[in-house]
Amino acid sequence: MSTPSYMVFLNRGAPPEYGGDSHGDAWEGPSAASAAGPLVVTSALPPAPPSYQFKCSGWITSEKFASGDFRPTWLIKRVLVQGQPAVLGGPKKTLKTNILLDLALSLATRSPFLGKFEVAGNFRVAVISGESGEATLQETAQRICAAKKIEFAKTDIRWGFRLPALSSEVDLTELEKGLRENGVQVVAIDPLYLSLLSGPSARGKQASSMYDLGPMLMRVSQACLAAGATPILAHHTRKASRGEELAPIELDDLAFAGIGEFARQWLLLSRREKYNPETPGKHRLHLSTGGVPGTAEVGLWISTRKRSTPSSRAESGMCKSPPRPRAFSRRLRQRNKRRLW
Repeated sequence: MSTPSYMVFLNRGAPPEYGGDSHGDAWEGPSAASAAGPLVVTSALPPAPPSYQFKCSGWITSEKFASGDFRPTWLIKRVLVQGQPAVLGGPKKTLKTNILLDLALSLATRSPFLGKFEVAGNFRVAVISGESGEATLQETAQRICAAKKIEFAKTDIRWGFRLPALSSEVDLTELEKGLRENGVQVVAIDPLYLSLLSGPSARGKQASSMYDLGPMLMRVSQACLAAGATPILAHHTRKASRGEELAPIELDDLAFAGIGEFARQWLLLSRREKYNPETPGKHRLHLSTGGVPGTAEVGLWISTRKRSTPSSRAESGMCKSPPRPRAFSRRLRQRNKRRLW
């Protein structure tokens, strides 16, 4: 009587994930040839999901490519387009989550982003946050909605408070499924550092290696875009050198290798001046945007202070372009010229 072959994966009770390292030994059990023989190691892995397999069927001719219309579609005019992965980055305590929520609420309600930038339509948004917590996110969103004069409960946003392990094919498959089933058009993941290298699939991967992180970031983008959702990843920067804390940041300032190379569009935040505890809730920031829409730099004056009446909390997100020193303007022109493509 023959005994069918089977596989046992020694990986804390879970099978290795599609296309990744099992981080455990894969053993082949007794087969028809040797039901009582010793167990032997094998490298067999389950096949990758079809949506991630390389295929040549999508290749097109030069004639079709030359005549095609590949112009980007706006999400936020002059700031964000559809179908391109974006990074929102900045040092700690530069209101990254606040700006991300203003962006999500603006897209979901077609209200101007930061009170200035026109939103191209109403988009269903998913916000997945694993750092701030439900109470902080709720209170911040309520203040932003009060400032925008919109009703928080009626905004078209899906909220999640548990981050996926972005190195995990299982979690990416679930993320893609959830985005597709909910009809999400934009997904914001905050923060990237808590989700990118989490889970057993990230063992042995180094944040300093773009060869490790590059393929991970590509798969994250593939999973979101396959579901029709534009990904926006919130991320931190490296610690600034002494004397450069108030300078505008660049893509090279983002922590981890390969993030700047991966981003097809970006919003970068930094402080224009140090926070003054004598004027609580008042913030002056740099906002640098770039990518497919080109590059720009504006100054932000943001107030997160609650008004005197508890029922009328508000957050001002008005964007202005303040006067800048001549040397700063010259440096900005040089940078924009270098970045435009």
